[in-house]
Amino acid sequence: MPTLIHAWFNDEFEVVITSEIKREVGDAWTKRYWQNRLPPGFVRAAIQTIDTLALTVEVSGLVSGEAPHWQDDHILEAALVGECDYIVTGDTELQHLGAFQGIRIVSPTGFLTAITPVGQ
Repeated sequence: MPTLIHAWFNDEFEVVITSEIKREVGDAWTKRYWQNRLPPGFVRAAIQTIDTLALTVEVSGLVSGEAPHWQDDHILEAALVGECDYIVTGDTELQHLGAFQGIRIVSPTGFLTAITPVGQ
């Protein structure tokens, strides 16, 4: 089974992200936990790859009070603005929504399963 990164690089799906999400990811990867687990230069290269390959959308706060935590409403709005079919997240509380306005909310493993043809 391919990894999500391989599938993304093979154009099997498009990543939609906001500037805020990019900032959150970059901040998380600079924490000591990740610094001890990621090779030198990984964060810079990964953020550069995201900047180059992902579709960055802007949100304006139109979605409010829909996510289990108000801080995650921008994720739902980004999926709407980006016309996504899926929201892929490790946040189990967000996953428990199941869907938002027709957009399925799944784990990374669930998404990979959904996009992988049967028999692979």
